[in-house]
Amino acid sequence: MLRLVAWGYTNKEAAGYLNISVKTVETHKTNLMEKLDLNGRSDIVRYALRRGGLRSARAPRVRESPERYSCLPPMYGAAG
Repeated sequence: MLRLVAWGYTNKEAAGYLNISVKTVETHKTNLMEKLDLNGRSDIVRYALRRGGLRSARAPRVRESPERYSCLPPMYGAAG
């Protein structure tokens, strides 16, 4: 989910892509930001860049099937 946020997805777009509610995305994002000591979307992007999370794959389009992207964990519907 942090990868989607780092790619610039809105909470609504990430929720649609993952087939979860916007509130769930916000809750997960808030919890992850607290655990990782991040303060906003810019910190998420920096974190993803430092950890190599944005290098290996291109950002999926919102309407594309998640099965096409092995970059996402299997728990989010990606193949692999």
